[in-house]
Amino acid sequence: MEWLIAGIESVYKRQLPIISLTSWRKQEMKPVDIYWAAKTLFFIEEHDKIEDLDLKNLKPFVIFQIRQVLEIFGKKLLGYNSIQDKNGNSIKKFTQISWEFINYETKKTNSRIELPFDSSIITLINKWANIFVHSTFLYNSYVQYFALETIYFLFSSNSTNGFKIYNDEILLKNQCADIKIKNYESLKTDFEDFLKEKINLKEKIKSIEISVDWMSPHETESYIVSL
Repeated sequence: MEWLIAGIESVYKRQLPIISLTSWRKQEMKPVDIYWAAKTLFFIEEHDKIEDLDLKNLKPFVIFQIRQVLEIFGKKLLGYNSIQDKNGNSIKKFTQISWEFINYETKKTNSRIELPFDSSIITLINKWANIFVHSTFLYNSYVQYFALETIYFLFSSNSTNGFKIYNDEILLKNQCADIKIKNYESLKTDFEDFLKEKINLKEKIKSIEISVDWMSPHETESYIVSL
């Protein structure tokens, strides 16, 4: 796509005799590429000239950050810090379970979660980000740009006055979408049951002890309308 645009400008429109494509990169990043990109990013403030930076290999790190944003936001939307085993250790295998449950819940006609956006978009972007994290396959820059711009709806609110929550307090959350949850306690119970079912299916164990470290309703990235 970028090659085609440059070709139209230089060959068809004759605006410039030649255009060099500065965003070209290999389709996959090698481990050494990722290492040098990480080192460049760490020391970025020590560079006097921007041309000294390995920008073409720094940009894909945005995909890591997009994936992290979605994972953490999903947990905060439901209102939990971590999923723990019987020894109190965090279970890392179900990092995307929050969005799986949110998608499952919002498909119901009487859903307790009210979203101002389509949660299936999150699933698609998250799948795309995981492909890069686990394979280093690089999509074009405009695909990364689209993903980055799209997830902004997580932080976009149409309210200036806030919403009444479970204790009759008017609450306005900064840089947070207008997400509302009702019957919160029953939702938490159903999430724990959903989680246990998923873990038991994946681990093929009839029973496994897990617990969810829930946060205060005020700390969530949503408005708890009723408990």
